[in-house]
Amino acid sequence: MSRWPMVAIGEVADSVDRSEAPLPGVAYRQVGVHLWGEGAYERESMDGADTKYKTLNCVKAGDIIVNKIWARNGSVSVVTPSLGGCYCSGEFPLFRPQPEVLYPQWFYWITKTRLFLDACDRQSRGTSGKNRLRPQRFLEITIPLAPIEEQRRVVEKLNRLSKSAHSVLACSRHNGGMVEHLWSATLASAFPETADTTLGDFAAVQSGYAFKSEWFEADGIRLVRNVNIGHGTVTWGQQACIAQGRRHEFGRFEL
Repeated sequence: MSRWPMVAIGEVADSVDRSEAPLPGVAYRQVGVHLWGEGAYERESMDGADTKYKTLNCVKAGDIIVNKIWARNGSVSVVTPSLGGCYCSGEFPLFRPQPEVLYPQWFYWITKTRLFLDACDRQSRGTSGKNRLRPQRFLEITIPLAPIEEQRRVVEKLNRLSKSAHSVLACSRHNGGMVEHLWSATLASAFPETADTTLGDFAAVQSGYAFKSEWFEADGIRLVRNVNIGHGTVTWGQQACIAQGRRHEFGRFEL
């Protein structure tokens, strides 16, 4: 359980509307939001004559921006200073943290947590099947809220840890080539007869047909499809397996 009280976002952030009618001949910088709490980013600019929307909303640094369609997959973030002055459509509602109680970067780190991602998913579910996150439902989500100075202290520490983690990742990528060569050499010494071969020397891929999960047996080798894969998870709600010792007409390998 959190050591800080849980409060509804609507208690510490307010909806904002800076809508403008787009003008032909004017270039509008566009903002988008990555999935799974990976932050906001700048998209390609667009001429005002090329949008289907009657209005565009101007974003400012520190705004909370929500993608109504993909919020259930963590498409929620905070606008960075470099993105201030960009525009978004009405599909991206904006909210302004109340500065005396909610530090924007505190909320940014919360968007990366499983607690928040699960809450967005729950609030997005509806009877229509569209699974959009309505602004009012977003404001009902509860988040842990530390005192403002504590928020700043925790954010400063998280930023330092994040910088260190990125440095380690950069070193790992630099050394990745060395590891790959070492691994290849190890495999070659263990299996010298396969050192200069590829999977194509042993298997041929044939095109197949669409399939239904009931065509596969419950035991055997599982077939993972796009619908089974989530953020760091594999869900077997529609389980599919390749039955051992049987062939099927879906992208099979003839060994």
